[in-house]
Amino acid sequence: MRASQPAEWDRAKVVLLCQPSVETLFAILETNSANFLYPFDLKKAIEEHKNYRRKLEEFGAKVYDLREMLINKCDDQENLKRLREFALNSVKYSFEGISREDEELLLSNLKGTIDVLSPEVLADVIILRPIISIRYNPRALDPTTRFLSSYC
Repeated sequence: MRASQPAEWDRAKVVLLCQPSVETLFAILETNSANFLYPFDLKKAIEEHKNYRRKLEEFGAKVYDLREMLINKCDDQENLKRLREFALNSVKYSFEGISREDEELLLSNLKGTIDVLSPEVLADVIILRPIISIRYNPRALDPTTRFLSSYC
């Protein structure tokens, strides 16, 4: 089936939505960069979104949520493997003065982290598409504080 909507006034048959979550919270914190006219409460936005979805369904549309679609059929190990790969590729590291050896260590740690995340959390990673800047911590106390990270 090819996705199409010949005219905006035609009745939608299938709708893909994404329920607001943490990614929306980040956008609310700086509305001028997020195409929002004004700040709003995330909890209220989630309720409004649920009502909107319910109305679409009442009018006969088949509604899918992006997170639901991402984790769909993840009981199949091949699907879960693809979701993990997608999540891994959604994270970008920006290294600042990090040695090649430590870059490899950090990337290996990221892969290990992705390997233990649930499908629901993997979906959040994919939607967030985080950029993590990593540099050495000049005041490190032990190996667990060796790096400083900032997130974008």
